[in-house]
Amino acid sequence: ISAFACLFIIYSLLNNNFLGFCIGLIIIGSTFASMQQYRFAAIESVRVEKRAQAISVVLISGIAAAFLGPELALIGKDWFETRFVGSFALMAGTSLFSALLLLCFKNIRLAQLDFSNPPRSMCSIVQQLGFWVAIISGSIGFGIMTFVMSATPISMHIQNGHSLEMTKIVMQAHIATMFLPSLVTSWIVARISIEGMMAIGCIAYLASFAVAYDGHTAIHYITSLSLLGIGWNFLFIGGTLLLPQFYLSNERFKVQSLNDFSIFTTQAATSVFAGLAIFNWGWHVMLAISTIITFLFVIFLGYYQWRKLKSLSQ
Repeated sequence: ISAFACLFIIYSLLNNNFLGFCIGLIIIGSTFASMQQYRFAAIESVRVEKRAQAISVVLISGIAAAFLGPELALIGKDWFETRFVGSFALMAGTSLFSALLLLCFKNIRLAQLDFSNPPRSMCSIVQQLGFWVAIISGSIGFGIMTFVMSATPISMHIQNGHSLEMTKIVMQAHIATMFLPSLVTSWIVARISIEGMMAIGCIAYLASFAVAYDGHTAIHYITSLSLLGIGWNFLFIGGTLLLPQFYLSNERFKVQSLNDFSIFTTQAATSVFAGLAIFNWGWHVMLAISTIITFLFVIFLGYYQWRKLKSLSQ
């Protein structure tokens, strides 16, 4: 579907059809939803103690994607008389290559799944406190990261006069630190638990906001955005690893879908809201909003841990 959408976009570009171009992008965006499910396929294909390592390997590929994607766009943009036709042709090729790789994927055997209990209703599932910790961790991780990241180029380049080159370096550092911590997340989970890693993610967020609030130099921005990337990694991976503890095997698809719908709806909303916030309220107010939301999640996470320890002691 993604490859055919790219061909539709190419047709729209060649015919100056802006509406068709937008429709093609919407179709491509919808295919990304299925791609996000790969991380669950990865953790379901290994033993429980290997889940953190599996999702880390999947997310590490984001480092390659962060640099490969823009390069392919630049390489192909002038291949044809109409600009960017070649870029979407290359994207169609990568989509088809991914499809070929997925032909090698083998789903877990039905014998491994637990069908001894009937699937519960969503009303029953959502009554679990840990379920909400997992979903909110991913939603806050993605939402706040997108909120601050989207406003950073505006704050840096437009409002504080930093060059586009320096802005690009800051964003590249941010992207790298989003995925590089995946090299150690499995080690962290093994030693301090999933909830402990989430707590570190929150601390990284709060440190990021403090640095950003302190000044507007390039060092402030690059340090803040690097900490923001680390916080995102720990919160997003933490939420993904915690979620399977609160659904049965035959409930996994509906719960995973609700989780990703919550996360990426939050991301989309904060992405749109970031531009309005930076121009109407300013950088410091945005940081204050992000700080308050993170503090609220820290309290919620602490309450969950207290309830968990209390139940174990009984």
